[in-house]
Amino acid sequence: SAWVDAMNEALARFPDSRLSSLPRFTEGGGRVIDLSVRGDTAVAAMAFLKEAVAGLGYRFDDIEP
Repeated sequence: SAWVDAMNEALARFPDSRLSSLPRFTEGGGRVIDLSVRGDTAVAAMAFLKEAVAGLGYRFDDIEP
């Protein structure tokens, strides 16, 4: 999928980062992916992924840890 491609690209560009994602379904039948990025280049990797999400036509909501 395009999302998996974006995550793989993030890992290639920012090899010091570690990504994790947890897909889940909402009560209304929608889908949500909880995403976290850790490591020395996490801020840059997350910025890349936010841009990728927008490019795929999806919304990105920041959630405080």
